[in-house]
Amino acid sequence: MKNLLHLRNFYHSSFVYQEVPGDVDTEGQTPKAQKPLEEIEASREAVLKKESSANAPHTIADAMQLFEQTVGEGEWTLPNGEALAQNYETLRSELPNLSDLMQNKVAVGSPDAVNAFLEENEFDIRLEDQNMEGAVYTASVLDIRVKWDKRLAGKAGKMNVYKKNPDGSYDYDNKREVDSVDMTVPKENILSVEGHEYEIVKLDTQGDNTVYMTRYDGVPPQGAVALQGLVSTWMDDVKPSTGSYTGKVEFPMVDFNKEGDIMELQQGDYITDEGYPYIVAEAKYQHILKINELGAIAKAASALTSMPRGLGGPKSVDINGNFLVWFERDGIIPFSAYISEKDMKAPQLSNDDLEG
Repeated sequence: MKNLLHLRNFYHSSFVYQEVPGDVDTEGQTPKAQKPLEEIEASREAVLKKESSANAPHTIADAMQLFEQTVGEGEWTLPNGEALAQNYETLRSELPNLSDLMQNKVAVGSPDAVNAFLEENEFDIRLEDQNMEGAVYTASVLDIRVKWDKRLAGKAGKMNVYKKNPDGSYDYDNKREVDSVDMTVPKENILSVEGHEYEIVKLDTQGDNTVYMTRYDGVPPQGAVALQGLVSTWMDDVKPSTGSYTGKVEFPMVDFNKEGDIMELQQGDYITDEGYPYIVAEAKYQHILKINELGAIAKAASALTSMPRGLGGPKSVDINGNFLVWFERDGIIPFSAYISEKDMKAPQLSNDDLEG
């Protein structure tokens, strides 16, 4: 089964298809009236809010599954991750098809081995040491590297990108020049899907992976599985485009790296079939995407810390604030005290003093 790598542009970029007889000649158009600076800045600010994002939910499912294999079968409760929970079993079932692209690591008691694994795979995220003997640390990484099919003859260049106005026109007054790739694909690789206004380009590679791209003007769906769900739905209905195209394609290069917390796992918990409860103490992700005229790299990591809840191993007790102290003899409390910071200091007290 071929692995499909779905890539799309979410920032304010234009995806250019050369339609017969040719592109719009923007240089020959009558210049529009210049917009006030405040309006331009406000428009740019609105566009910038559509920050680049990515989904690699199989790494999350793999890290969760590795935890299950370590502590025993059970059930997850994800109050902030309903969509992830609904798709978890499907994601797990697809993991064997991605085995040549993924690796994972588990450690109990200390995150050192997992953090070393992340470093070896060139990721920056790290899990914190929870100082609990029963804490379970898991990580899963995805690494996809493709070279474009030699027939595509990709060339590096520059292109202008534009945002789209509410009326459907392009804002040519606020163009931005970016690094780009220019190549020619077979005409049958220009595709479309109902409900999406732009064509989808299929880019063949020298391996088993295929890359798809399309312009997207909307706000990208948010969540650990939302974007993956959207393009997966498209792939079920994609078909050859009925438009007339030369096959010439131009798209921006990409250098993207983002990390953060996996919000869907926050406040999550897990109970084994034997009744042992765990809580998710930490969940992190990192997504990396690089695209140029030679090919593309898509990398992702998910790292997860789960701790026993109420059944943890040995850990230290830190009385690190104002405190109570009392003395007991045969059930009687003859002395008790509340100590504040003012009196937290070393006394003059020797063994002789303690002899009484």
